[in-house]
Amino acid sequence: MRLIVTSVIRRSLAGEPTGLLFAIDRSVPRVVRTYAVPPPLYLEHNLNPRGGLRGGRGVSVCGDRIYVANASHVWAYDAHWRLTQCITHPSCANIHGILAKEDRLWVTSTRNGLCCEFSQTGEMRDYFDYRQYEDICRRIGVESDTAKGLGRKSVLSGDVDFRDPRTHRLEVSDAVHLNGLCFLPNGDMLLSFGQCNAWQRTPLLGSTKKVFAELHGHPLISRTRQVMATMCNNYEDPRTGYVADLFKARSAVVRVRGGVAHSVPLLHDGAIMPNHDLVPKSDGTVLRSDTNAKCVICFDPCTGVVLKRIEIGGKFVRGMALLSEDTVVVGAQNEIAVVDIVKREVRGRLRLTQDQRVAVFDIGIVPEEFEPFPDSLQS
Repeated sequence: MRLIVTSVIRRSLAGEPTGLLFAIDRSVPRVVRTYAVPPPLYLEHNLNPRGGLRGGRGVSVCGDRIYVANASHVWAYDAHWRLTQCITHPSCANIHGILAKEDRLWVTSTRNGLCCEFSQTGEMRDYFDYRQYEDICRRIGVESDTAKGLGRKSVLSGDVDFRDPRTHRLEVSDAVHLNGLCFLPNGDMLLSFGQCNAWQRTPLLGSTKKVFAELHGHPLISRTRQVMATMCNNYEDPRTGYVADLFKARSAVVRVRGGVAHSVPLLHDGAIMPNHDLVPKSDGTVLRSDTNAKCVICFDPCTGVVLKRIEIGGKFVRGMALLSEDTVVVGAQNEIAVVDIVKREVRGRLRLTQDQRVAVFDIGIVPEEFEPFPDSLQS
């Protein structure tokens, strides 16, 4: 079995790639090829050295196609690793999770909280905007002012280029960090709202981060958090070291039926960083990366009951692919871990690189009919 793994390089330097794509042969196991991820559009205007627009993003496999994304583009490769398509749109930016199914491609646009639907020709046909549903917004803890949403004509025509950070206020447009999706057997779609910030709090936090970025002061953030922790009775979240009282938010999973928001089957308070990934199993349950708790949970999408919790460890749990009904491979910073779902234990790990700046983003399983990994990939 072969895997392809996308990643982000935190604080990548000038002249370095901002992310790597690892080609893995699990039968060995080892990394057999490493490719640089092409930089996204407008990277020079993104000041966040930790992540921002950097690196590789979602991976999806459908039939004889593999789709790989960065923050602004999705590339499609055939079984010969030939580039067959390149998809980009002004309303689809800071791409995270993607999903190809039949003749459609769904892309989560984190920059503006949209889930965009593209045709097989790369045309944006439709999208989902949570802002249209007051009850859902109330459940997840954000405002439902539809004026903050975008009109359908504006979104489809790309009137605002969200790929360019200079065109909008991130602290307003990215209030839920929509970063993943999956489909259930009955056709319902689940969306991962990684970190839902109340509108009244987000501008303050966003402005603070922007000031640090403009002063190139991100290395000072760690020290600043320590000082703030002292001011807050030294209360830091033991999982992350962040000051939980000031930075915690809510993570959610939203269920969409027939293009309409239906329910919120899963809510998690105290998310200091975004949670990620939604992977359905044939028994109707769904796997989700709890990045905050460094674990994978298995939950019932109808009742929201968490059925299993599997500790993964590592600095940053993100990226997941189902190898079998009992086995899943999970990203953990610069490693991938093979996890036994039934026994709830990690069976093995593979370090992709010694570079601790590298963080896995997503994982895809390469179909058997695909040719061996090429020396380079077109983009």
